[in-house]
Amino acid sequence: SGLSSIPTMHGYAPSGNVTGEVVYVNYGHQSDFEYLSNMGVDLKGKIALARYGQNFRGIKVEMAEKYGMAGVLIYSDPADSGFSVWTER
Repeated sequence: SGLSSIPTMHGYAPSGNVTGEVVYVNYGHQSDFEYLSNMGVDLKGKIALARYGQNFRGIKVEMAEKYGMAGVLIYSDPADSGFSVWTER
């Protein structure tokens, strides 16, 4: 548990219910939250909707917490999994 270890951010989170507006935060990088904040988007008390991938899930949660958000939903985007739209010929 040195300074270089990443803490578990959601593994032992308490259960409960959260209600609020949902704000799309792309992959939940710090730069995504900074962009929204700089654009004047109020994140406090909202629920972050973050795409799975590109960074550790705990970072998404940590960033949402840093910006005062009430919860995080992480989803797998089919486009990131190689899924493409089928068309009939």
